[in-house]
Amino acid sequence: MKHFSQLLVLALVVFVLLVGVNYYLGTINQKTIIPSSLPSVAATVSPSPSTVKIYNVPINWQTYKKKFKGRAFSFRYPTGITINDGDESSGNITLISKGARIAEIGLLSPYYFQEEYKDGSRRVWFEKQFSKNAGEKVRLTFYDINLANSKNYLQVIADRGRVFDVSTDTYFGVQSGKSVLALDFKQLKKDEFYTILQTLEVK
Repeated sequence: MKHFSQLLVLALVVFVLLVGVNYYLGTINQKTIIPSSLPSVAATVSPSPSTVKIYNVPINWQTYKKKFKGRAFSFRYPTGITINDGDESSGNITLISKGARIAEIGLLSPYYFQEEYKDGSRRVWFEKQFSKNAGEKVRLTFYDINLANSKNYLQVIADRGRVFDVSTDTYFGVQSGKSVLALDFKQLKKDEFYTILQTLEVK
């Protein structure tokens, strides 16, 4: 009986030790599965708007270089595209492929933007000018498009309205103190259109 009691006590001691060791090891494991180097939520979001997109211009692309509406315009564009810049009153240099407009580059329409951009937030200026002169209330969303050669454009998306067409992407930028507008009719590859914007110079 005495021998049995000793074995029982020994078994209880071993059991307590095992429970204690198991608890200790479990605590250590819990600490190690959450290391400080785990990425934060911010690391899983899409790239920052400040990310610069860089595109190589194909060597066979053509060069446009001409004065239009009193400004010197120059940009590169794909082979096979024709340029229509004969109507300065339209305010746009039109890129045409197979008889259809694929893009337009020009100055902001004085009908909708009666004051030239000077300084401050381009988003606030654009929204204020548009809402004041367009005669319709729309909600505008802006996305920063940063390209090589320090080119920065705002992609402007409207929820509705007669001015902004859902089949067209609108881009607004400022070069040499002059507001520039570019329209993408979604016929070009996006990389091609961004390459045109990257090479665009207005002086």
